[in-house]
Amino acid sequence: FAWVGADSAPTDGLAVDEISAIVFTPVPPPTPNITALQAPLLWDIGIEGQGSLIMNVDSGTANDHPALSQQIWTNPGEIPNNGHDDDNNGYIDDTWGWDFQSNDNNPYDTGHGTETAGIVMGNGANNGGERTGMAPLTTMAVGKISGESAALEAYQYAVTIGADCITSSYSFKWPSQPD
Repeated sequence: FAWVGADSAPTDGLAVDEISAIVFTPVPPPTPNITALQAPLLWDIGIEGQGSLIMNVDSGTANDHPALSQQIWTNPGEIPNNGHDDDNNGYIDDTWGWDFQSNDNNPYDTGHGTETAGIVMGNGANNGGERTGMAPLTTMAVGKISGESAALEAYQYAVTIGADCITSSYSFKWPSQPD
């Protein structure tokens, strides 16, 4: 509670002008898997991914997903939809990432890459309040890939934009299955 007015708490017969209650929104609870990975221990000491940029190299990400949309990276060097490579990085209008599969500026996908994005940064907003991500306060750029050469280009892009971390659960299998 907070006392408002010139007087302190009413201990000497004075009236209180107003009492207001301040409601603090609790931090959303994490999923059991995130708890098993001990993410809450990091969160307790203030490490939640804040200030970091993670590049998700996968099948793409739904940048409009309610649990992710507020944390999707915005390229500060690009002017959206003007048809120019404003930041001179070789990618036209790459405002939130790049589709290295189709070679365009729309790395959108609602499948596996969106799921992995949730594991990385799902913060509980707009999904029932359950934290699903290890780094719920990070920002994420997206690289959509479909093969090894696209993946290598996506990794280089991540370095170019200054990503602090690259995550990918996309894998490439050797046909001969070497040991």
